[in-house]
Amino acid sequence: VMALIAYLMEFKGNYGPHLIIVPNAVLVNWKSELHTWLPSVSCIFYVGTKDHRSKLFSQEVMAMKFNVLVTTYEFIMYDRAKLSKIDWRYIIIDEAQRMKDRESVLARDLDRYRCHRRLLLTGTPLQVCSVLL
Repeated sequence: VMALIAYLMEFKGNYGPHLIIVPNAVLVNWKSELHTWLPSVSCIFYVGTKDHRSKLFSQEVMAMKFNVLVTTYEFIMYDRAKLSKIDWRYIIIDEAQRMKDRESVLARDLDRYRCHRRLLLTGTPLQVCSVLL
């Protein structure tokens, strides 16, 4: 994912905005990896209290002061009304095996997000998920 984002920016002139959706348990790992491998890329970690997220949204997200926004499955659903208004270039979903059930709340919420491309990351076979691509 880090190489893809670097490639898109350096060779394709695609500076985002990109959305990365991760499980809460690995958010710290993603933050560390992004800072290590893409130190010059502007990243927003969209987590925290409702007031904190609202401030982030109004001051950073709406002003498009970022290339990559990283958040969790929970906040994608909680703040769908706001975040789904953004025209995302890439939506990258970590542990996308959660998307196998097309009738799940998460899958239906993500269908409301606009994007040019989606990248699904999983270690589990995804026969049903090919519909998303």
